[in-house]
Amino acid sequence: MNRRSNCAVLMALIANLFILGFAPNVSTAQENTLGPRLTEIDRQRTLNMTLAQMEKIEAQYLKLLEEYDSPDEKGKIYAAISNSYINSGIQTPGGLPVFPEKVAEYCEKALQYPQDIPKRCRFYSFWGAALQAEYYKSGEQEFPVARKRIVIPYLKVLNLVFDNLTSREMQEPPVLEPYRATGPPNNAIHQKLLRRHQEQLARCREVMLNRQLLPHLHTLMPRCVSLYSRKPYATAELRKLAGEILKKGDAVDELISAVESKIKETDPGYANLPPEEHESVKKEPEEEPEEKEQPESGKLPKPETARTPVPEKSELAEQGTSLLMPGLIIATVVLAGVVVFLLLRRRG
Repeated sequence: MNRRSNCAVLMALIANLFILGFAPNVSTAQENTLGPRLTEIDRQRTLNMTLAQMEKIEAQYLKLLEEYDSPDEKGKIYAAISNSYINSGIQTPGGLPVFPEKVAEYCEKALQYPQDIPKRCRFYSFWGAALQAEYYKSGEQEFPVARKRIVIPYLKVLNLVFDNLTSREMQEPPVLEPYRATGPPNNAIHQKLLRRHQEQLARCREVMLNRQLLPHLHTLMPRCVSLYSRKPYATAELRKLAGEILKKGDAVDELISAVESKIKETDPGYANLPPEEHESVKKEPEEEPEEKEQPESGKLPKPETARTPVPEKSELAEQGTSLLMPGLIIATVVLAGVVVFLLLRRRG
Protein backbone atom coordinates (compact mmCIF):
# COMPACT_ATOMS: atom_id res chain seq x y z
CA MET A 1 0.00 0.00 0.00
CA ASN A 2 1.67 3.28 -1.12
CA ARG A 3 1.67 6.65 0.57
CA ARG A 4 -1.08 8.05 -1.66
CA SER A 5 -3.45 5.27 -0.67
CA ASN A 6 -2.62 5.82 3.01
CA CYS A 7 -3.32 9.54 2.65
CA ALA A 8 -6.62 8.90 0.86
CA VAL A 9 -7.82 6.54 3.62
CA LEU A 10 -6.75 8.99 6.33
CA MET A 11 -8.56 11.86 4.61
CA ALA A 12 -11.76 9.78 4.39
CA LEU A 13 -11.47 8.95 8.09
CA ILE A 14 -11.01 12.62 9.02
CA ALA A 15 -13.97 13.63 6.85
CA ASN A 16 -16.26 11.11 8.55
CA LEU A 17 -15.15 12.25 12.01
CA PHE A 18 -15.74 15.88 10.98
CA ILE A 19 -19.29 15.10 9.84
CA LEU A 20 -20.08 13.25 13.05
CA GLY A 21 -18.62 15.96 15.24
CA PHE A 22 -20.20 18.98 13.58
CA ALA A 23 -23.57 17.66 12.37
CA PRO A 24 -25.49 19.32 15.29
CA ASN A 25 -24.14 22.73 14.24
CA VAL A 26 -25.85 22.34 10.86
CA SER A 27 -29.25 22.13 12.61
CA THR A 28 -28.47 25.28 14.61
CA ALA A 29 -27.58 27.14 11.43
CA GLN A 30 -30.89 26.06 9.87
CA GLU A 31 -32.83 27.41 12.84
CA ASN A 32 -31.20 30.80 12.35
CA THR A 33 -32.32 30.90 8.71
CA LEU A 34 -35.99 29.97 9.26
CA GLY A 35 -37.13 33.41 10.45
CA PRO A 36 -35.87 35.34 7.40
CA ARG A 37 -37.36 32.74 5.05
CA LEU A 38 -40.77 33.01 6.72
CA THR A 39 -40.60 36.79 6.42
CA GLU A 40 -39.64 36.55 2.76
CA ILE A 41 -42.69 34.40 2.00
CA ASP A 42 -45.02 36.65 4.00
CA ARG A 43 -43.97 39.68 1.97
CA GLN A 44 -45.69 38.15 -1.05
CA ARG A 45 -49.08 38.42 0.67
CA THR A 46 -51.38 41.37 0.02
CA LEU A 47 -54.94 42.19 1.06
CA ASN A 48 -57.92 40.93 -0.93
CA MET A 49 -56.08 37.90 -2.31
CA THR A 50 -58.13 35.00 -3.64
CA LEU A 51 -58.05 31.54 -2.07
CA ALA A 52 -56.03 30.20 -5.02
CA GLN A 53 -53.40 32.92 -4.52
CA MET A 54 -53.23 32.22 -0.79
CA GLU A 55 -52.82 28.50 -1.39
CA LYS A 56 -49.71 29.19 -3.49
CA ILE A 57 -48.19 31.04 -0.53
CA GLU A 58 -49.32 28.22 1.77
CA ALA A 59 -47.49 25.70 -0.44
CA GLN A 60 -44.24 27.66 -0.04
CA TYR A 61 -44.59 27.54 3.74
CA LEU A 62 -45.32 23.80 3.70
CA LYS A 63 -42.25 23.13 1.58
CA LEU A 64 -40.12 24.46 4.44
CA LEU A 65 -41.20 21.45 6.51
CA GLU A 66 -38.88 19.34 4.37
CA GLU A 67 -35.88 21.24 5.80
CA TYR A 68 -37.10 22.33 9.23
CA ASP A 69 -38.63 19.45 11.16
CA SER A 70 -38.05 20.11 14.87
CA PRO A 71 -41.19 20.77 16.99
CA ASP A 72 -40.26 24.44 17.49
CA GLU A 73 -39.65 24.92 13.77
CA LYS A 74 -42.91 23.22 12.80
CA GLY A 75 -44.73 25.40 15.31
CA LYS A 76 -43.28 28.54 13.73
CA ILE A 77 -44.18 27.40 10.21
CA TYR A 78 -47.78 26.52 11.06
CA ALA A 79 -48.08 29.75 13.05
CA ALA A 80 -46.91 31.69 9.99
CA ILE A 81 -49.52 29.96 7.79
CA SER A 82 -52.23 30.68 10.37
CA ASN A 83 -51.29 34.34 10.55
CA SER A 84 -51.18 34.64 6.77
CA TYR A 85 -54.80 33.50 6.53
CA ILE A 86 -55.88 35.47 9.61
CA ASN A 87 -54.33 38.68 8.26
CA SER A 88 -55.79 38.26 4.78
CA GLY A 89 -58.91 40.18 5.72
CA ILE A 90 -62.14 39.99 7.69
CA GLN A 91 -65.77 39.68 6.78
CA THR A 92 -69.03 40.69 8.41
CA PRO A 93 -70.80 40.06 10.66
CA GLY A 94 -68.51 40.25 13.65
CA GLY A 95 -65.18 40.78 11.89
CA LEU A 96 -64.68 37.07 11.23
CA PRO A 97 -61.98 35.53 8.97
CA VAL A 98 -62.39 35.53 5.20
CA PHE A 99 -61.02 31.98 4.89
CA PRO A 100 -62.51 30.27 7.97
CA GLU A 101 -61.74 26.69 6.91
CA LYS A 102 -58.04 27.45 6.47
CA VAL A 103 -57.87 29.50 9.66
CA ALA A 104 -59.43 26.67 11.69
CA GLU A 105 -57.16 24.05 10.10
CA TYR A 106 -53.86 25.83 10.67
CA CYS A 107 -54.70 27.30 14.06
CA GLU A 108 -55.35 23.76 15.23
CA LYS A 109 -52.05 22.54 13.72
CA ALA A 110 -50.08 25.43 15.22
CA LEU A 111 -51.48 24.62 18.66
CA GLN A 112 -50.09 21.08 18.44
CA TYR A 113 -46.57 22.53 18.75
CA PRO A 114 -44.86 24.83 21.29
CA GLN A 115 -46.32 28.37 21.35
CA ASP A 116 -46.12 31.06 24.00
CA ILE A 117 -49.23 32.11 25.95
CA PRO A 118 -50.21 35.15 23.81
CA LYS A 119 -49.91 33.12 20.61
CA ARG A 120 -51.97 30.26 22.06
CA CYS A 121 -54.66 32.76 23.02
CA ARG A 122 -54.58 34.25 19.52
CA PHE A 123 -54.88 30.92 17.72
CA TYR A 124 -57.63 29.56 19.97
CA SER A 125 -59.52 32.84 19.58
CA PHE A 126 -59.38 32.81 15.77
CA TRP A 127 -60.14 29.10 15.70
CA GLY A 128 -63.42 29.86 17.46
CA ALA A 129 -64.03 32.84 15.17
CA ALA A 130 -63.50 30.60 12.14
CA LEU A 131 -66.06 28.11 13.44
CA GLN A 132 -68.44 31.01 14.04
CA ALA A 133 -67.94 32.22 10.46
CA GLU A 134 -68.78 28.72 9.23
CA TYR A 135 -72.00 28.78 11.25
CA TYR A 136 -73.19 31.84 9.33
CA LYS A 137 -72.94 29.73 6.16
CA SER A 138 -75.07 26.92 7.56
CA GLY A 139 -78.38 27.87 9.12
CA GLU A 140 -80.33 28.67 12.25
CA GLN A 141 -81.38 25.05 12.73
CA GLU A 142 -77.75 24.05 13.26
CA PHE A 143 -77.12 26.67 15.92
CA PRO A 144 -77.27 24.40 19.03
CA VAL A 145 -74.60 22.05 17.60
CA ALA A 146 -72.50 24.89 16.18
CA ARG A 147 -72.62 26.83 19.45
CA LYS A 148 -71.05 23.96 21.37
CA ARG A 149 -68.20 23.70 18.86
CA ILE A 150 -67.60 27.44 18.78
CA VAL A 151 -67.46 27.96 22.53
CA ILE A 152 -64.79 25.30 23.23
CA PRO A 153 -61.85 27.27 21.71
CA TYR A 154 -63.17 30.43 23.39
CA LEU A 155 -63.20 28.67 26.77
CA LYS A 156 -59.63 27.51 26.22
CA VAL A 157 -58.59 31.13 25.70
CA LEU A 158 -60.40 32.15 28.87
CA ASN A 159 -58.66 29.35 30.75
CA LEU A 160 -55.26 30.73 29.70
CA VAL A 161 -56.39 34.23 30.63
CA PHE A 162 -57.73 33.35 34.10
CA ASP A 163 -54.71 31.14 34.78
CA ASN A 164 -52.14 33.86 34.00
CA LEU A 165 -53.91 37.17 34.59
CA THR A 166 -52.75 38.99 37.72
CA SER A 167 -54.78 42.20 37.34
CA ARG A 168 -57.90 43.25 35.44
CA GLU A 169 -56.66 46.82 35.11
CA MET A 170 -54.74 47.93 32.05
CA GLN A 171 -51.50 49.04 33.69
CA GLU A 172 -48.61 50.94 32.18
CA PRO A 173 -45.31 49.03 31.98
CA PRO A 174 -42.91 50.05 34.78
CA VAL A 175 -39.73 51.91 33.97
CA LEU A 176 -36.60 49.79 34.00
CA GLU A 177 -33.79 51.57 35.80
CA PRO A 178 -30.33 51.26 34.22
CA TYR A 179 -28.36 48.34 35.60
CA ARG A 180 -24.79 49.48 36.18
CA ALA A 181 -22.53 47.77 38.66
CA THR A 182 -18.77 47.70 38.99
CA GLY A 183 -16.55 45.54 41.08
CA PRO A 184 -16.63 41.79 41.76
CA PRO A 185 -19.95 39.99 41.14
CA ASN A 186 -20.16 38.76 44.75
CA ASN A 187 -20.00 42.31 46.09
CA ALA A 188 -23.02 43.17 48.31
CA ILE A 189 -23.87 46.36 46.40
CA HIS A 190 -23.53 44.55 43.09
CA GLN A 191 -25.91 41.81 44.26
CA LYS A 192 -28.45 44.34 45.53
CA LEU A 193 -28.51 46.17 42.19
CA LEU A 194 -28.82 42.88 40.34
CA ARG A 195 -31.79 41.75 42.46
CA ARG A 196 -33.55 45.07 41.96
CA HIS A 197 -33.03 44.86 38.21
CA GLN A 198 -34.36 41.29 38.07
CA GLU A 199 -37.44 42.25 40.11
CA GLN A 200 -38.16 45.20 37.81
CA LEU A 201 -37.71 43.00 34.75
CA ALA A 202 -40.08 40.34 36.14
CA ARG A 203 -42.68 43.00 36.95
CA CYS A 204 -42.37 44.48 33.47
CA ARG A 205 -42.95 41.06 31.88
CA GLU A 206 -45.97 40.48 34.12
CA VAL A 207 -47.57 43.79 33.14
CA MET A 208 -46.87 43.24 29.44
CA LEU A 209 -48.48 39.78 29.57
CA ASN A 210 -51.53 41.26 31.34
CA ARG A 211 -51.85 43.86 28.60
CA GLN A 212 -51.93 41.08 26.01
CA LEU A 213 -54.46 38.94 27.92
CA LEU A 214 -57.01 41.59 28.90
CA PRO A 215 -58.33 42.20 25.33
CA HIS A 216 -59.12 38.47 25.04
CA LEU A 217 -61.09 38.60 28.31
CA HIS A 218 -63.04 41.69 27.21
CA THR A 219 -63.80 40.16 23.80
CA LEU A 220 -64.46 36.47 24.44
CA MET A 221 -66.45 36.66 27.65
CA PRO A 222 -69.19 38.67 25.83
CA ARG A 223 -69.03 36.24 22.89
CA CYS A 224 -69.66 33.27 25.18
CA VAL A 225 -72.49 35.18 26.85
CA SER A 226 -73.99 36.05 23.47
CA LEU A 227 -73.88 32.43 22.30
CA TYR A 228 -75.58 30.99 25.37
CA SER A 229 -78.07 33.77 26.07
CA ARG A 230 -79.89 32.85 22.85
CA LYS A 231 -82.65 30.27 22.58
CA PRO A 232 -82.62 27.36 23.01
CA TYR A 233 -81.10 28.13 26.41
CA ALA A 234 -78.39 25.71 27.51
CA THR A 235 -76.71 27.15 30.58
CA ALA A 236 -76.33 23.67 32.03
CA GLU A 237 -74.39 22.60 28.94
CA LEU A 238 -72.18 25.67 29.24
CA ARG A 239 -71.57 25.02 32.94
CA LYS A 240 -70.48 21.47 32.13
CA LEU A 241 -68.10 22.56 29.34
CA ALA A 242 -66.68 25.44 31.39
CA GLY A 243 -66.19 23.14 34.39
CA GLU A 244 -64.14 20.75 32.23
CA ILE A 245 -61.97 23.45 30.62
CA LEU A 246 -61.65 26.30 33.11
CA LYS A 247 -59.43 25.47 36.07
CA LYS A 248 -60.92 28.06 38.41
CA GLY A 249 -64.41 27.52 39.78
CA ASP A 250 -65.02 31.23 40.34
CA ALA A 251 -64.41 31.81 36.63
CA VAL A 252 -67.15 29.29 35.81
CA ASP A 253 -69.54 31.00 38.23
CA GLU A 254 -68.71 34.41 36.75
CA LEU A 255 -69.45 33.19 33.22
CA ILE A 256 -72.73 31.47 34.10
CA SER A 257 -73.87 34.47 36.13
CA ALA A 258 -73.23 36.76 33.15
CA VAL A 259 -75.20 34.44 30.84
CA GLU A 260 -78.17 34.21 33.20
CA SER A 261 -78.19 37.98 33.72
CA LYS A 262 -78.29 38.51 29.96
CA ILE A 263 -81.14 36.01 29.55
CA LYS A 264 -83.19 37.68 32.30
CA GLU A 265 -82.53 41.06 30.70
CA THR A 266 -83.77 39.98 27.25
CA ASP A 267 -86.42 37.44 28.34
CA PRO A 268 -88.38 38.63 31.43
CA GLY A 269 -90.38 35.42 31.53
CA TYR A 270 -87.25 33.36 32.16
CA ALA A 271 -86.83 34.81 35.66
CA ASN A 272 -90.32 33.71 36.68
CA LEU A 273 -89.73 30.04 35.86
CA PRO A 274 -88.60 27.68 38.63
CA PRO A 275 -85.14 26.16 37.99
CA GLU A 276 -86.54 22.70 37.22
CA GLU A 277 -88.61 24.14 34.37
CA HIS A 278 -85.75 25.93 32.64
CA GLU A 279 -85.18 24.53 29.19
CA SER A 280 -81.45 24.17 29.81
CA VAL A 281 -81.99 22.13 32.97
CA LYS A 282 -84.42 19.76 31.30
CA LYS A 283 -82.13 19.19 28.31
CA GLU A 284 -78.88 18.86 30.24
CA PRO A 285 -78.99 15.05 30.91
CA GLU A 286 -79.68 14.36 27.24
CA GLU A 287 -76.63 13.87 25.06
CA GLU A 288 -78.54 13.81 21.77
CA PRO A 289 -76.77 16.84 20.23
CA GLU A 290 -73.42 15.08 20.57
CA GLU A 291 -74.81 11.97 18.83
CA LYS A 292 -76.27 14.08 16.02
CA GLU A 293 -73.11 16.07 15.30
CA GLN A 294 -71.76 13.53 12.81
CA PRO A 295 -74.73 13.40 10.39
CA GLU A 296 -74.99 17.20 10.15
CA SER A 297 -74.81 18.85 6.72
CA GLY A 298 -71.01 19.00 6.77
CA LYS A 299 -70.74 22.74 6.39
CA LEU A 300 -69.33 23.16 9.85
CA PRO A 301 -65.73 22.10 10.62
CA LYS A 302 -65.31 18.85 12.52
CA PRO A 303 -64.93 18.91 16.32
CA GLU A 304 -61.49 19.34 17.79
CA THR A 305 -61.15 15.63 18.54
CA ALA A 306 -61.99 14.61 14.98
CA ARG A 307 -58.66 15.57 13.48
CA THR A 308 -55.87 13.03 13.74
CA PRO A 309 -52.35 14.30 12.94
CA VAL A 310 -50.79 12.41 10.04
CA PRO A 311 -47.03 11.72 10.15
CA GLU A 312 -45.23 13.96 7.71
CA LYS A 313 -42.34 13.17 5.41
CA SER A 314 -39.99 15.16 7.60
CA GLU A 315 -40.83 12.94 10.60
CA LEU A 316 -40.11 9.81 8.57
CA ALA A 317 -36.84 11.34 7.44
CA GLU A 318 -35.91 12.08 11.05
CA GLN A 319 -36.54 8.44 11.98
CA GLY A 320 -34.38 7.29 9.07
CA THR A 321 -31.59 9.61 10.18
CA SER A 322 -31.70 8.26 13.74
CA LEU A 323 -31.33 4.72 12.39
CA LEU A 324 -28.51 5.71 10.02
CA MET A 325 -26.28 7.42 12.59
CA PRO A 326 -25.31 4.26 14.59
CA GLY A 327 -24.36 2.49 11.36
CA LEU A 328 -22.24 5.44 10.28
CA ILE A 329 -20.39 5.45 13.60
CA ILE A 330 -19.70 1.70 13.40
CA ALA A 331 -18.45 2.07 9.82
CA THR A 332 -16.11 4.86 10.89
CA VAL A 333 -14.66 2.77 13.72
CA VAL A 334 -14.13 -0.22 11.42
CA LEU A 335 -12.46 2.00 8.82
CA ALA A 336 -10.14 3.45 11.46
CA GLY A 337 -9.17 -0.07 12.57
CA VAL A 338 -8.38 -1.10 9.01
CA VAL A 339 -6.17 1.95 8.52
CA VAL A 340 -4.24 1.29 11.74
CA PHE A 341 -3.80 -2.40 10.81
CA LEU A 342 -2.45 -1.57 7.34
CA LEU A 343 -0.04 1.03 8.71
CA LEU A 344 1.31 -1.37 11.34
CA ARG A 345 1.63 -4.13 8.76
CA ARG A 346 3.54 -1.82 6.41
CA ARG A 347 5.96 -0.79 9.15
CA GLY A 348 6.43 -4.43 10.22
